[in-house]
Amino acid sequence: MILPFVNIIPLDQEDYVLMKEILKYCIHPSDAIITASMRKSVIEFILSEDKGFDSIPGIRRMWLKK
Repeated sequence: MILPFVNIIPLDQEDYVLMKEILKYCIHPSDAIITASMRKSVIEFILSEDKGFDSIPGIRRMWLKK
């Protein structure tokens, strides 16, 4: 079941090329491919505990505080 308000973004060769560029920010490859797909889809915000996203220009990480 896919949650409401969730879109699955397909990956393509463009994402992998951009991922290689994003890796220069010393983040995990999985975070780099997420960031590449976010940029392609013009998504600025990510809800994540992973502070690695904080080092990437144009990406704003949000987290729910208890």
